[in-house]
Amino acid sequence: MGYSILMGIFGLLIFLYGVYVYNSKKPYIPRSYGKKTKKYYRYVGKTLMIISVSPIISALIASIDESDITFFASQFALVIGFIIGLIISTKYIKE
Repeated sequence: MGYSILMGIFGLLIFLYGVYVYNSKKPYIPRSYGKKTKKYYRYVGKTLMIISVSPIISALIASIDESDITFFASQFALVIGFIIGLIISTKYIKE
């Protein structure tokens, strides 16, 4: 149960930071080497919001039961969701 709560909070924080980056004019993005324009901030914000779905799905799966199969399924969902989120954000988000 602790894992699901922790991942849910982590996913929510990533999502809120993505909303902050998407809507602000000069957000704090550590070590960003890209062009610091409004379009760049919106792209980074969208990417963060898409990637934040992965830990939330993992938390939902982990909260179903406390067996080993559920734990491994939640880890699998976390990794696969992160990879799918990166693919979606790099290929399909255009501004």
